[in-house]
Parts: sequence; C-alpha cells; structure tokens
Amino acid sequence: NMTLQYALAKDWVFEVGYVGNKGTHLSRFWNANQPNVAGTSGTLAARRPNTGFGDVEYMDSGGNSFYNALQTRLEKRFSNGLTLLHSFTYARGTDSVGAWNDVNGSLYPQDAYNFANEHALAENIVKLNSVASWVYELPFGHGRKMMASAPPVLEAILGGWQADGIWTWRTGLPLTIMSPACSACQMGGDREIRANVVPGISPTVSNPSALEWFNPAAFALQTTPYGTVGRDTIWAPGMRQWDLGFAKKFLLTERRYFQFRGELFNAFNNVNYEPPTNTVGAAGFGNITSARPGRNVQLALKFYW
Repeated sequence: NMTLQYALAKDWVFEVGYVGNKGTHLSRFWNANQPNVAGTSGTLAARRPNTGFGDVEYMDSGGNSFYNALQTRLEKRFSNGLTLLHSFTYARGTDSVGAWNDVNGSLYPQDAYNFANEHALAENIVKLNSVASWVYELPFGHGRKMMASAPPVLEAILGGWQADGIWTWRTGLPLTIMSPACSACQMGGDREIRANVVPGISPTVSNPSALEWFNPAAFALQTTPYGTVGRDTIWAPGMRQWDLGFAKKFLLTERRYFQFRGELFNAFNNVNYEPPTNTVGAAGFGNITSARPGRNVQLALKFYW
C-alpha cells in the first residue's frame, strides 16, 4: 500500500493512495467424488471415482484472490462548526473461490477438477464507492458565534442545533447466471450449475430496469455438465442514499442537558433494487422483484449528565 497526503488549506487535507492485496492458500470446498463423465441420475453412483460413497465434501487451501484499488480521501477537520469527510474507492478484485460468509459468494466450483475455470471477479468487491459525511453546528446559541448570550426563549428556539448526514453512492456486486442441471448432466451435489452463453447476443440492455435488468435471451439452459457462462458476469444494481439527521440541545447546566434528535435513513426514499432473478428458466428471470428498505424516520430524546 502507498498513500500520499497533502494539506490543501487550513483544516483541509487530501489523501490519495493505492491499496493492493494478494490472498493465497484460501480455503475452498469441492466434491472429491464428483463423476468425470456426464450421465443421468440413475448412473450417478456408478460414474463416481469411488462408487462406495456419495458426495464427499473436501476442503483444501488452494484458493487465491487479488485486490487492487485507488482510494482518495478529502477531509475538513472540525472548525467553525463544520467537519466534512469524503472517501472514494475505485477497486477491482478477482478470486477463484467465494468467501465463506458472503451470501453472494460461490462456495463450490462447477467442475471440481478445473478450478482455473472459476477465476473471475470477486463477488464481494464494489467497483465504485463514494461516501460523504458531514456534521454542521449552526452558529446560534450558547458557546457559538452568534447569540451566545441570547435570552432563554431565543436560546430554546434557535440555539444548540446541529445537522449531519451521510451520502452514499456505489455500484452493485457481480452475480452469476445459473441453470438447472440437464437430465443427462447429473454430476452430484456441492457444485454450482451455470448457464450457457447464447453466441452473438449481448446480455446488456440500453436502459436497465426492474422489468429487464439484463437481456435474458443471452443465456440458455445448460446442455452439458459445465455451462459456458463464467462466474460473476452480470453487475447487480448499486445504491444511492441520503441519510440525514438533526439534533437540538436543551441546556440545563453547563454539563447537563437534553438532546432531541431526529434521523431520516434514506431520507429522499430512493429506490435501491435488490439483485435480479439469475436462474435461467425461473419465473421472472432477468427481472427484479424486491428492493431495499425505503425511508425510515427515528426520533429520540436523551439526557446527558
């Protein structure tokens, strides 16, 4: 990793850096008793390397990963009632096995004897991520620039206010197009079953929407044990959201006060889609049927002593 920091002006600092990481000997799971040739479910046991056993989940440390990122950071340190921070990341990650605790991860390979075919974009790496946060104390009231000695009524109405927020914008995570196994492609469990690519048809659409996030005609049911589509070839929807807050102090003494606080998560009620249906032949393939939570408002009253 390497980072450069530069003081732009009083209280303003800018950082830019490169972050790289290589993971080796990562744990991976695979079926050590997967058949080497295709066939129906009726011949599955006879086609296994060890006919006396069913699926054998095997774990070794043959996985690997790579991560490279450009990261920037702009900070205004607290002064004149304002602090601000903006962070941006442009990243690319690849791996040959999904993370254990990643719900979007591909834990098992399609072909237990060909992990080279599993190398693809990492399923837990966001390509572009931009986050800004700020806290601003309005300059009115006790201990602030204006109205520091205001009458109690004005202090109660205008003094002690604070506004804060977080703005988030990021791209989505990659996902894999899956397929049911064909009747003559029964290879046992503990494996992913990927779809086939339809040659000459682009998976992208000009205006992705919930009704058609990608072109479903670009993919077909698998006809051989190993589908031709790679891991993580479709980008799921990203997220954009404003979380806003405000707070008001009601002073009793120098140390004791009440704070009334309001928080608006996803304040502008932006629609942030969940990933689309990614299995060929499933109802709504290529469509999005759900979204992340909408606006959520919370109010709180605290006493500090």
